[in-house]
Amino acid sequence: MPLVVHLSTLQHLDGGSTDNCGVDSFAASQTTFGCSDVGDVTVVLEVYDVAGNMTSCEATVTVVDETAPVIECIGSPGH
Repeated sequence: MPLVVHLSTLQHLDGGSTDNCGVDSFAASQTTFGCSDVGDVTVVLEVYDVAGNMTSCEATVTVVDETAPVIECIGSPGH
């Protein structure tokens, strides 16, 4: 089964966004990553304030596969 990682909160991408009226919400171009994403992935982070204004920036998410493959040999015990 492939490993898929979800960013549990978009603040993981945020470096400390602020607004004089207050930050209302965050959105990202990608929040789920799997084996096909191994390496550097550019994600666009959007920040919205309470007045509906938006600004965006790019963040680099490095996806790492640290799971070793599992091998089953014919003739091994239990097979």
